Amino acid sequence: MFSKLIKLIFVSTSLSPILLTLSFLSYHRHRAIEQALIFLGVALLLLFVCLGIICLAKKKLAVIPLPIIEIRNADAEILGFFLAYLIPFMGCSAIRYDLFNVIFIFAILGIVLWNSNHFHFNPLLGIFGFHFYEVKNSSNVTYILITKKTLLTTQSFQVVQLANYLYLEK
Repeated sequence: MFSKLIKLIFVSTSLSPILLTLSFLSYHRHRAIEQALIFLGVALLLLFVCLGIICLAKKKLAVIPLPIIEIRNADAEILGFFLAYLIPFMGCSAIRYDLFNVIFIFAILGIVLWNSNHFHFNPLLGIFGFHFYEVKNSSNVTYILITKKTLLTTQSFQVVQLANYLYLEK
């Protein structure tokens, strides 16, 4: 189990779409090509880190069975974070998105995601076909399951544990 490391990576990668927005705005509003490319580069780096962690977890972590008795789709909750990605558009058009402002935006949103335990809702994974489900086991404990499958019926899955209450289907 990766636990805090995976939580940190998921929080930062879930915020990477903000960097895409900032990249667009840096170029569009200010013609700051270098700054736009830096934001874009960091967003792409976070994408590769996210996918790398998923691949590493599937290869290196112990596989365990997770019998499921109840399923609830949790993909829809990603839409709430979409508003956070639009925050840079809400500011004054004269605001430059320098390093200090970007760190501030990331820090505030990162703290909220970390403390609310919504770090697992990651749009980067959604782009690559992953779905998020709240699943309940026979002990009535609820977990988040990340899978590429569309779950329609309860069954047992072979999973790896990424963090407390967060599993990835193998």
